[in-house]
Amino acid sequence: MVKRENSSRCRASSSYSQDPYVKVTLTPRALKTSKLMLPLDFTRVNGINKPGKMILLDKDGVKKQVVDLLEHNRNTGIMRIGKGWKEFCEAHGVKVGESFLLELIRAKEEVIPVLKFCTKL
Repeated sequence: MVKRENSSRCRASSSYSQDPYVKVTLTPRALKTSKLMLPLDFTRVNGINKPGKMILLDKDGVKKQVVDLLEHNRNTGIMRIGKGWKEFCEAHGVKVGESFLLELIRAKEEVIPVLKFCTKL
């Protein structure tokens, strides 16, 4: 995996191949605004490029949250997870400054992308 910095608000890693895993770090700003940016290379490669809904699963694959998938900037194509993801982090004990790994279960051919919580790092 190639480490990339996606602004000072959200650090994440992903590769330019179709990698279903993404590392995200919970930042104070993301917590305050209730919006968590997803790395551009991860969303582009995996076909996550339209606003709508996203399903978040716990580590056992049980549906925990349906969250808004928002377009951060139409010109750049950056996507972010909106309302609902904070509760997801709380349920998994993720605190500010901690990183966690998500696995993309379904995307391109599916209407609603599904991300599964893998582990805290």
